[in-house]
Amino acid sequence: MDVKKTLLDIVSGAGEAGKTVVSASRDIVKEGAGTVGDLVHAVFEIAKETGKDAEELTKEVVMGAVDAVKETVGQSQDATAGVLTEAEKAAGDLAEEGGEAVRKGVAKAKEILQEPLK
Repeated sequence: MDVKKTLLDIVSGAGEAGKTVVSASRDIVKEGAGTVGDLVHAVFEIAKETGKDAEELTKEVVMGAVDAVKETVGQSQDATAGVLTEAEKAAGDLAEEGGEAVRKGVAKAKEILQEPLK
């Protein structure tokens, strides 16, 4: 499974009916076809190529990855922390233009994911 192609198909409307960026990201991580870092880098490239909102795409792939890890690991707080750490590291690697939007997307996902923990 090509991570970027799968996500690009969904973003462009050519993907599987009913699939979202979140559900596709969950499946990619769950099936071992890609890592959180792969997802973050893929949506960065997709946003650059398509003009789609990198912040929103990043938030969605992080949410999907957290869902996948929660389903396989079970411990939601540990799963969330691990995925966020990996996403932050991947986002930090993106120094090019658009990298800031990816970092904001990770921060937005972090806010949403930590809300129930308060």
